[in-house]
Amino acid sequence: MPKLDDATRDAILQEKSNLTNKQLQDKYGVSRSTIQRIKLPDLESRVSEFTAESRAPDTAKQDFADKFVKTLQQEVNVPTAPLAPLALPQPDRQPIIQKILMNADSFPAHYSFITDRTAFVTSLSEKSALQLQDLLTTMERTRAAGNLAAQMKQVFLVGSRAAETLGARLRLKTQGLADALLQQQQELDYIFKELALNYSDTFTKASSPEIRLATLFGMTLLQVDTRNRIREMKPEEKYDDL
Repeated sequence: MPKLDDATRDAILQEKSNLTNKQLQDKYGVSRSTIQRIKLPDLESRVSEFTAESRAPDTAKQDFADKFVKTLQQEVNVPTAPLAPLALPQPDRQPIIQKILMNADSFPAHYSFITDRTAFVTSLSEKSALQLQDLLTTMERTRAAGNLAAQMKQVFLVGSRAAETLGARLRLKTQGLADALLQQQQELDYIFKELALNYSDTFTKASSPEIRLATLFGMTLLQVDTRNRIREMKPEEKYDDL
């Protein structure tokens, strides 16, 4: 049987996955054992035939690339003069000082840290505009928290009066509940101040003067109504559960 050339070996190897050994025997006129011996290593042993010839490195291109990299490194390492800091615009000090003094004069109960007004006013002239703005923000937040605490306390006390009246109608002995709570004024003040600090951001709009005025009017109306209802109750209605 003639020896197979490389082209026939390659053709048989490519068609082995599609044709049976019998079909390959009939097509190429070779024996079955010959077809079985043709495997992938036959191509691997001839890998040099399909490998491109190695080219000599282009020294001119390599030299140009090296020079280009060195030039970039020199440009990166060039020392530059430091940039001058940007001058931020400073707010006007006088309007801020006026607002601080208006808060201090109108709501002195909120600012216990102002013990000497003269010394406090003198210290304002020594502060920068940013320091004055921070002080004004702190004073406004302190005032808002104090107002919110007073508003919470008012709602709580009116609610306790209402609970006292409702308890009496339900034949519960709740007379004096609001007065008993009022005897713990200091503890209530601490509690509502702490609540105001915790929820000052949440109830910012609720502490506005308009909302506080409406709340005060509504709570006072309910308080007066409750007091008048208690006065109009008959003696037997007040004490029939005793």
